[in-house]
Amino acid sequence: GTTQGWGPRGNVTVKAVSEAAQSGTKSLKVTGRTASWNGPNLNVVGILQPRTVYEISGYVKLAPGQSPSQMVITMQRKPVGGNISYDWIVTSAANGVTSANWVFLQGQYTFDTAVSGLDIYVESPNSTVAFYLDKFTITKVIPPPTDPIVIGGSSSSVFDIQFIGDNTLRVAHKDKGWPAAWNSFCINSTNCMPGVLQNGY
Repeated sequence: GTTQGWGPRGNVTVKAVSEAAQSGTKSLKVTGRTASWNGPNLNVVGILQPRTVYEISGYVKLAPGQSPSQMVITMQRKPVGGNISYDWIVTSAANGVTSANWVFLQGQYTFDTAVSGLDIYVESPNSTVAFYLDKFTITKVIPPPTDPIVIGGSSSSVFDIQFIGDNTLRVAHKDKGWPAAWNSFCINSTNCMPGVLQNGY
């Protein structure tokens, strides 16, 4: 088997092994760690998109003979023109991962702006612990919101449109809500959807 895109973060060894697996026949084994931030690293820039909510999960287990440790899934994020940040996505309980059983870690993650770097990795405050990683998944759970629609190219005519149901839209002006004289939303001069004013919107 291959590491499926995972590489080393720091001077560590990351390889696919058959000696342990949560399911299937292989898992990712990480050895040679000397710092808490060392671990397996996956570059996801261009794969994960801003303003989208993702569910990120995986199973972890320590290698034989390792002391119980805390395990963390972290995102290193570099906004375009900004500074690097380190976002914890999910963490196990303190000393919550052992060599006896697989532990499921799951959390949600989102970011707002364009990025030039985005790396997800698994780390531990125990700087030398060796561990396995298996069944790591990233699932989109909430798509990005619909961008505002500009009517007539004027910044004063920006409307936010939300899809509430199969046959229902909610339309609101970015500043003023619906003008009182408008009570429908029209795609063109003949195709209009009647609307109901609510609190000026």
